[in-house]
Amino acid sequence: MKNTSRCEIPIPPTANKIWRVYQGRQILSADYRSWKEHAALALKLGMKAVKGKVELTIIIQGGAGFMRSRDLDNCAKPVIDAIRHAGMIEGDTVQTVIGVHLLYEECPVKKQPQAKCFVYITPFENGVHNGNGIEAEERNLGTAPTDR
Repeated sequence: MKNTSRCEIPIPPTANKIWRVYQGRQILSADYRSWKEHAALALKLGMKAVKGKVELTIIIQGGAGFMRSRDLDNCAKPVIDAIRHAGMIEGDTVQTVIGVHLLYEECPVKKQPQAKCFVYITPFENGVHNGNGIEAEERNLGTAPTDR
């Protein structure tokens, strides 16, 4: 999809490790805060902010750093939080994010050293739902995606 912004970010931590209890209060874990800052920087450098309603596609490409026994749905919250934190979208409620597509793909290369996370933001234009907005040939997996 021509209006889709794309970027590669670090593999997100599981949503199960976002929070820690410190002195009886729940706080964001240091690992999560660090990951979110790195992911936000990659997003700011790699894509343009999108105004209005959007659909998000998150593709996890297998490799080192991502256990195949991990729950895929635990990747969505940290990635969406990072996208919002980076200012790429106006918010992370259903008033802005009208769809989230979460996919896992095996690495197309036998010896990929690191797992990858690709983020796609597709504007929801004129009330037209774009499906997941991403066709396989547009993903350009195996290389860092860039805006067209």
